[in-house]
Amino acid sequence: MLKRFAALFLLLLALSGCHSASSVPADSFSDTAEKSEPPLSEIHFFGTLASGNGDGAKTKNGFFYIEPQSSSYANIQYIDFSSKKKVSVCSNPACTHDNETCSSYLEWSGGYPYIAANSSKIIFISANAGSVNETVYYEKALPHIQIADLSGANRKTLLSLSANEDIQIGTACNEEYLYLIKKGVEGNSSVMDFCKVSLSDGALQTICRLPDGNSFILGAEDQYIIVVCYSPATNGNLYSPDQVSTFMCFDMTTETCISQKELPLNVLDHPHQNFVHGTILYSFSPRDNTLSVYDLKNNETLRSISPVFDKEVTMGQIDAVFDDNILFSEIFAGSEEDAAYIRYDLSSEKQTPFTLLAEYGENTGRFFPVVPSCSLTNEYLVVYQCDSSDALLADTAGNAVGFVKPEFAFISKEAYWSGIPEYQQLE
Repeated sequence: MLKRFAALFLLLLALSGCHSASSVPADSFSDTAEKSEPPLSEIHFFGTLASGNGDGAKTKNGFFYIEPQSSSYANIQYIDFSSKKKVSVCSNPACTHDNETCSSYLEWSGGYPYIAANSSKIIFISANAGSVNETVYYEKALPHIQIADLSGANRKTLLSLSANEDIQIGTACNEEYLYLIKKGVEGNSSVMDFCKVSLSDGALQTICRLPDGNSFILGAEDQYIIVVCYSPATNGNLYSPDQVSTFMCFDMTTETCISQKELPLNVLDHPHQNFVHGTILYSFSPRDNTLSVYDLKNNETLRSISPVFDKEVTMGQIDAVFDDNILFSEIFAGSEEDAAYIRYDLSSEKQTPFTLLAEYGENTGRFFPVVPSCSLTNEYLVVYQCDSSDALLADTAGNAVGFVKPEFAFISKEAYWSGIPEYQQLE
């Protein structure tokens, strides 16, 4: 399904064209006069397959992302919110951006990293690329974290993990720490540890051992982080009815879990569709045609809306939540091909068709909803068109890897939710 392409898009973080080099302005960061016991700086969420809104790193002044150029390397790109220009993260105007002397250059190491940022650093998180790639890329194929200045300069490896460890997709960071879930092995079982990594010295600290199963960071806001834990399947049954999704809210000032919300993971052929925005959980039950909104921080149900749709729904995916609007991809009963994209206005509890679509490739007839990459005061940064390319990895297996090259544009929020393609393209 095309909605699954969106997940691949977020995993690869593969993005559009290259312009002439320019310096990237540093984000301003106001120091306070008081130096004693400063409060924990605000935590931001970056990159996850489960939540679907982490295809780059928004900072105060702009947006960083990773753009593949070939099967062997990628470049770090930057979109400036003020000038609406796109530049490579490189200060050399004569640079070709295609070798390791360039500060925007990222070598392929079995899997492109994904990205986070704070007011002074870009952070690159690379998951375990697997034993096959270790024979080609050696230690570069192991899970590791790198940091660089916002200009791309002074890049260095902050932390490297071992071959039997991995970093789960989905992170959060503030000025002091990168928060992640580290997957390890104990005996014949996988274990998940909620950890923090010091951005000053790379020290890794375990905050807590998470419950058995698979876990991801799904959201963050202020000093809170939301983690979801999917319980293991009974007797290996991937559709076991007793499986649950446990959404945990951590207060990082005390590094403790302050609330939990359990939802069924498998409900016959009508699985719940969940989306976390900040510390708010939106959960849609196709079986009951009900949308529930939970405040995970305060452990309370904010509202329950039923029925949501005027048709029977067999499956429904929440693609985005912005400005009191939910973007749904719905497949209604009766036809697997009858896919509809719906804008649901939470303030009025009204639904309207969503018609702002982008094409995957040229003249393919395959379309997907335009989903905001980040929100500004009056506009969104979006991918308004997308192309793809296939290349061969430089390994003995000759495996093919596909990567996408979306084109970004700005669009007013009013035009976006009205389905009007009034894009302001980047310079």
